[in-house]
Amino acid sequence: MAKNGKLIAGGIAAGVITAGGVGAYLYLKVIPAVEGTSPVSSAKIVPDEALAAGYMEINAESWDKLRQFGTPEAQKLVFGSFDQATKEVKEELAKEQLDFAKDIQPWVGSLMVAMVPTEKDAPEMLMVVGIKDKLAALDFANKIKKKDKLQVKETKYKDVDILAVTSGGSGSPGYVAILDNHIALSDKETVVKKAIDSAKGEPSLGSNSESAKAIENSLNLDNPVAQFYIPNYGKLLEKTAALSGTAPLPPTLLNQVKSVSVGMGIDKEGIRIKGITTVDPNQFKWEFKPVPGKILAEFPANTLLSANGGGLSQQWAMLLKQFESVPELKQGLDESRQQIRQATQLDLDKDIISWMDGEMAIALIPSKEGILAPIGVGGTLIFKTSNRKTAEATLA
Repeated sequence: MAKNGKLIAGGIAAGVITAGGVGAYLYLKVIPAVEGTSPVSSAKIVPDEALAAGYMEINAESWDKLRQFGTPEAQKLVFGSFDQATKEVKEELAKEQLDFAKDIQPWVGSLMVAMVPTEKDAPEMLMVVGIKDKLAALDFANKIKKKDKLQVKETKYKDVDILAVTSGGSGSPGYVAILDNHIALSDKETVVKKAIDSAKGEPSLGSNSESAKAIENSLNLDNPVAQFYIPNYGKLLEKTAALSGTAPLPPTLLNQVKSVSVGMGIDKEGIRIKGITTVDPNQFKWEFKPVPGKILAEFPANTLLSANGGGLSQQWAMLLKQFESVPELKQGLDESRQQIRQATQLDLDKDIISWMDGEMAIALIPSKEGILAPIGVGGTLIFKTSNRKTAEATLA
């Protein structure tokens, strides 16, 4: 992690420096980089063939809101490893007389990480850093250029400088390109070249109207901080199966879901998550109805996390009908039925799923008992049913 941070810092510095003296200074000073923190503008650097992309706002105040929620035990679980990793990064920066809060945080506005496919090997990572303050970025570059532990080799592609940066004179280089309000970084030069192609007008996630709309809408939240987007769900599953050596998935499974987008925001009441799934209406025959949400009132006021839905038995029936022609899924369901019967003497369809026809909800609440006691929470489920007799018999 620290090594990659040094490569990134060196690449940024070298790129800004090669932009040219006073002219670069004036350009950075007078032209704001507001667009650098936009998820869609970052997506315009990502090739449209990307299998998945994640976006995060680099805003300490937004993320610090998370520390207001949860039990002390849960806070320690969530932030313990994060705080340790942050400490290590700061220590590495300190060795170079750099301070994250003063030297890096002021100009880094956002980070997008994308999985870009290659012809044969596993997908390669592309990082797109949004610049929110070009003047602060130049100040950081001036500090970095004084470091003597970086080796930079420069090449040009479509009039854009690509910098191969090696730290300490050993190891594989990292590749960096400055693209107006963004910085593209990868371990593979071919991936950076693809990012340059996208920035120059080739198809990208940000230029594709469907992808751009999904990326923008899923962050329609108060104080949005993060997003995850899969532009082609079937292609991702297909690539994953090929890399893992498993049998190809049936077209029925691959083509039902077209794309998935999930956004997260943090407000004064907690974390809000919004998800949008685009499906093929010709293959996806499920019917979803709004859930009233009244069942949530059954949970205590200090509930930490809740989720609700409804009509599980109806959805189960549609699932069985939808995939009755998929042998792989039918086999998996039959095995699950058998395992449940052996363990509990219950029929999955008749004794368990059949009476779950109303609203249902799951929640985590503060608790010092149960298997989650070490982190100070407990889980609870609530079901509303029209078949109380079967439900009581199952639980008995």
